[in-house]
Amino acid sequence: MSKLSEVRKEYTETISNLKETMLKNPEWVKDWTIGIRNIFSKTSYSVLNQLNLSMLMAIRGEHKEPYFATFKQIKEAGAKLKKGSKGYPIFFYKPYEIEKEVEREIVDIDENGNEIIRTEIVKVKKTIPLLKRYIVFNIEDIEGIEIPNEENLEISKKQIFEKISQEVTLTYGNPAWVVGEKKILMPKVADFESQDSFIAALFHEFSHYTHWKIGLMDLSKNTYAFDEVVAETSAAVLCNIFNIDYPLERHAGYLASWGKKLDDKQFEKALKEAGKVVEKIVKFLEN
Repeated sequence: MSKLSEVRKEYTETISNLKETMLKNPEWVKDWTIGIRNIFSKTSYSVLNQLNLSMLMAIRGEHKEPYFATFKQIKEAGAKLKKGSKGYPIFFYKPYEIEKEVEREIVDIDENGNEIIRTEIVKVKKTIPLLKRYIVFNIEDIEGIEIPNEENLEISKKQIFEKISQEVTLTYGNPAWVVGEKKILMPKVADFESQDSFIAALFHEFSHYTHWKIGLMDLSKNTYAFDEVVAETSAAVLCNIFNIDYPLERHAGYLASWGKKLDDKQFEKALKEAGKVVEKIVKFLEN
C-alpha cells in the first residue's frame, strides 16, 4: 500500500470513528474542547480536526489545553518535547499541481480555405487537492513555550443580536430560517430559559442562512439531515467562540439525532461546510 493510500485509509477510519462516537456516545462532549489551534500561527484547525483532536484528548485524558504544534515547529522555536510525549494526527487537503499530457484537436485552414483537423499532444497543468497527514503535539508536552493567556471574543449577546438583525429580518415565530430568504423566525427572548439559549438557537438558524448565502446549500435536493448537522455543528462552535453558556450535551444530542441519517462521506462534508459557515459568521460579527 502506498503512503497516500495509507493516509487515505487512516483518514477514512478517523471520520468513521468520530461519527460513531458522536452518535453513540454524545456524553463525550463533557470534555469537548473547541478552538483548537496551532501555537505559533494562532490559526484554528478545521472543525473536523478540532472535533477529532478533542475526542482523542477526552479518550486519553492527558491534555486539556487547545494548543498544538508539529515537531518541526517545536524544534525551530528552540523548544523541546517531554520524554514519552504522544502526538495526535491531523489531516488537511493541500493544493498540488500536476502536469498531464492530453490529446487535443486543432483546426487549421489550408491554402484553399478548407478545414484540416489534426491532433497533438499538449501538456496541461492541473491543481488537485492532496490529502496530507501531520502529527501534532499538545503544548502541555512542550518545554520552553508558555501557554497563551487568550480570551474569547468580547462581543456581547446584545451585539450579536443587533448585528444579525441588521443582516436578516427577525420575525416572531418558532425558530426557523425562511428558506431562500433573508428572514429568520424566533420566539421572544423571554420564551427561552436564558439569553444564552436564545443566542444558541439564533446561531443555529443564522448558520442555515449563512450556509445558503455562501452558496453551499443545495436547495434542489432533499438534504434536511445534512443541513441540520451543518447548522448545529456551526452553532456549537460559535457558542464556544463567543462564550455562550449553552450545554454541549444538547448540541451533541441534536447532532446524534440527525447525523445517523448521513453516511461517513456526507458526515465529513457536513463538518467541512460547517467550518466555512463558522469562518464567515465570525468575520461578520467581528467587523
